[in-house]
Amino acid sequence: MSKIPRPSKPHPLPPFEYMLRNRRADFGDPPSIHLAALIERNERARQKREQARFEKEQNQDEEELPRKRPGSNNNPVNTYSTPVEND
Repeated sequence: MSKIPRPSKPHPLPPFEYMLRNRRADFGDPPSIHLAALIERNERARQKREQARFEKEQNQDEEELPRKRPGSNNNPVNTYSTPVEND
């Protein structure tokens, strides 16, 4: 007769690496000092970019940029002339 495989019992606690990775999510621990500084720096940079973009959009609205004028019909579009072959 063959042995019937028994299901292995799960460990009462997850692996240590899993705990390290998900500790903040599971227990709500505050981020490390380094991570908090990194998040704050990124947030300040994002706010600065958004402010610069907002000011740029307002400046564009205030002074309308000149439109490119279409070329007049007097100027030929293609000024390159091919060399004439010898007769």
